[in-house]
Amino acid sequence: MDCRHLSVDELGNCKDCGQTIEEYLAELSNINYLEFPSVELPLVDLGDLKGILKLADSTIKTFECKLIELYDPNSSGQPKIRRIGNLIFRQTWNEIWNEIVAKSYPEAVRLGYRQSLSKWNEFLEDTVKVNLFLQKK
Repeated sequence: MDCRHLSVDELGNCKDCGQTIEEYLAELSNINYLEFPSVELPLVDLGDLKGILKLADSTIKTFECKLIELYDPNSSGQPKIRRIGNLIFRQTWNEIWNEIVAKSYPEAVRLGYRQSLSKWNEFLEDTVKVNLFLQKK
């Protein structure tokens, strides 16, 4: 079995050694290959994926509602000025986003999300980008 039978003529014989391909395949079927033992690995608990995705969707929708609610057309797209107690200030969109994300993070952890708050923020931002990309198509 030194020949690798790389070239075959029109009759189905090897051009190098003359053996028929049927004989070669029969030889291969008689070889006992090693059987690998089946390895049972424990399943990794990924948490409630469906719940995590629904939470991500609802968090993004909450931010979209805040965008509509706080949009100030008179100040070039910045959020409206807010009054809390005696203070009057204008939050940035980034601060509003971070506030909403921070509120949803404990729920994500309860559902089985195992990453940090910054990773949760990154996941939500990527989800928003994908949604925007799909809406353009």
